[in-house]
Formats: sequence, C-alpha cells, structure tokens
Amino acid sequence: MNFFRKGSIAQDTLILGGSQALGYLLPLLAMPILIHRVGMTAYGLFALVQMLGIFTQAAVDYGFSFTATRSVVQVKDDRIERGAILVNVTAAKILIYGACLVVLFLASHLFLWNEYSEVIQAYFPYSLLTVSSLLIPIWYFQGIGDIFRAAIFTSFARISSLVVIVVFVGADSTLTDIAWLYSAPAVVVALFFWMTSLPERPGWRLVSRHRVVHVLKQGRHIFVTNILSIGVTNAGPLIISMVSGPAAVGVFAAAERVAKTISYIYGPLTQVIYPRVVSAFKIGHLSGVQYIKKVMILYICSGIFFGAAGFWGSDSIMGLLGAPEADASLILRWLSVWVVISVVNNVMGLQLLTALDLSQYYMRGFLGSSLIYIVLAVLLTHYFSSIGPAIALLMSEFCLSIYLTLKAKKLMAYDDERSR
Repeated sequence: MNFFRKGSIAQDTLILGGSQALGYLLPLLAMPILIHRVGMTAYGLFALVQMLGIFTQAAVDYGFSFTATRSVVQVKDDRIERGAILVNVTAAKILIYGACLVVLFLASHLFLWNEYSEVIQAYFPYSLLTVSSLLIPIWYFQGIGDIFRAAIFTSFARISSLVVIVVFVGADSTLTDIAWLYSAPAVVVALFFWMTSLPERPGWRLVSRHRVVHVLKQGRHIFVTNILSIGVTNAGPLIISMVSGPAAVGVFAAAERVAKTISYIYGPLTQVIYPRVVSAFKIGHLSGVQYIKKVMILYICSGIFFGAAGFWGSDSIMGLLGAPEADASLILRWLSVWVVISVVNNVMGLQLLTALDLSQYYMRGFLGSSLIYIVLAVLLTHYFSSIGPAIALLMSEFCLSIYLTLKAKKLMAYDDERSR
C-alpha cells in the first residue's frame, strides 16, 4: 500500500490529522487567554456560541466527505464535471448554512431567549467559520488526491484566528467582538485559497437545482448516520444521570473520553483511505475487494493494538487521569473491546457500502443498533450503574457488526454477478 512515499496514506493521514488536531487544540489554547481577559462568565457564554457553531458545522458537512468525494473520484479526469460537482456541493452547503441561520433566528424570536440574546448575536459572526470551511473544500481535494494544500491552508486559517485573539482581545471586548476576531481571519485566508489555489475555475453557471437536490439526496444517509452517532455517543451520561446520579456520570465520562480519543485517530485515516477504495472499485469489482481486504487487515491490526493497550493498561491510564476508581477501569476495558469492533464496522459501513453507493444500508444498521443501545443502556444502568452503558454500547456495536457482515457479503456477491 506504499505507506511512506509522497502522497501516501501515512503522509496524507499525518497532514490531515495534524490539521484536525489543530481544530481541537487551538480552542483549548485560546481558553486561558479569554478567561484571563474577559472573565469566566463571558467565556461561559462564548462556549455556548462555540457549541452552536459546532452543530452548524456538523449540519453543513452533511455526508459530503464521503458521497461527494466518491463522485469526484469517479470523474477525476474530467475537469468540467469535477468543477460542476464542486460548485453544486458548495451551493448545497450554502443552502444548509442559510437554513441553520434562519432556524436559529426564528427560534430566538419565537421562544424569546432574552437571557441569551448576546449569545445569539455573537453566533452569527462566529458562524462565518463555517463559511471558511466551505471555501476550503477538503472533501474535494480528497477526491483529486491532493490533500496537502487544503490541509495547510485550513491549519493556517486556524492559527491566524488564534493570533488575532491573542493580539486584539481585551477586557472591554464584547462577545460579538470575540466572535468577529475568531472568524474574520479564517474567512480571509479561505477566500484567498478559493481565489488562488483551486486547480480549476468552475463557474457558478454550472449550478442547477436538479444537481443540488441530487447531491443532497446522496448525502442524506451518511448525515442521518452521523446524527445518530452523535446521539449515541452522548446518550450514556444522560442515561446515567437520570438513573444513577451525577457521581456515576463522572466515572463513565472519564473512561469514555479515553476511548473516544482512540476512535478519533481513525477519522483522518478513514478520510484518506476512502478515495483510494472508490478508485479501486472504479477499476473493477475484484480490485476493490482486494483493496478492502488490505484495509480490513490494517484496521483490525491497529484496532487490536489500541484496544489491547486500553484494556490491559486501563488501571494505569485511569489512575494517571485522576480517576482510579475500579468502575472507571472496568468501563475502559469494555470500551476498549468496543473500539476493535467499531473500527471493523467502519470499514464495512463507510469504506465498503458507501464506496458502492449503498450507504442506506449502513444508516439502517446504525439506526437499529442505536435503538438497541438505548434500550440496553437504560436496563443495564439499573443493574450495573455507570458500567451499564459501556456494556450496552459494546453489545449494540456487535449487533451492527453482524448486520453489516451479512449485508456486505450479500451485496458484494450481487455486485460480482452484476459485473460479469
């Protein structure tokens, strides 16, 4: 698989992973600066602004990192068609972004959130960060196999925002001022990128209502799956708080944070490998299956490595993090096994079914496993307290694995017959 040559999986994963890591790290670096200069109360309100921005970004991202990337890979040598995909997906993202702004505006007026009026006012300039991600379409560069430029500009945009915050935020800065300082540098960098660094200059005349509707329909299954994933991964603490109380929530949250950190490693790797899977299936069914087998081996081996590290090192890890309770270590052991199964499901669901344009099956399987998780989590929390959701998550993931394995075998056999 040539992991270490230029443009290889390893290199692209490190570049994209580093860019995404900056996205997580820079808000943490800005936190002490803001708290020191504007106070804890103002920072708490700004945290609400950031939360709204995260939800907006998730909505605008939709399912395009997989469905639109797949479309670009399939027409990689056709510059006109490639440009048409770029502008139509961008138009779809603009529509989603506009819908988010309208919904929040109407909600803020209909429900008269007077106590949060300052947060709502600051949200609108802060949401321009979403526009910056629109103008640096990493999904598109995944498709054409040139992630370096987009990742570098994304990182530069984020660093620029931090520098401006450090230089210009003062004790008299309002929440809206901070929002503008956060978003404006990123938008300027993104505009420069859009005007200078795209490999083609697609015209907006290529936008059509039919194609915009089409790309939205293509991405809806991945979007629903992502929403379900967010709900499942955040339901555990809520269920524990209702059944066992807040003390048990902290024990579960500490172990869950470690497991989530491990699973986050696979985000950049999945985004980098996915276009290669689509290219392999474009060559032929046999080529795609052979590549999927290699990807499966990579994911299983790395999953077992990280899972074993979490399982056998649970006592030491939780002790270092200040959660030495026996329950926390036991939860991490359950979640470490979950990591291994979830990365295998990642290959079958995201890499295989989505590459074959069959993401609806992944969505259906995830919906079923989510319902199983909620029922089991409520029941098991009554008997095992904070350990219950961890057991439920593992069992529901195992059910999803069985479903995806059966479906993948059936669909691959059907696709093989169809290709003859």
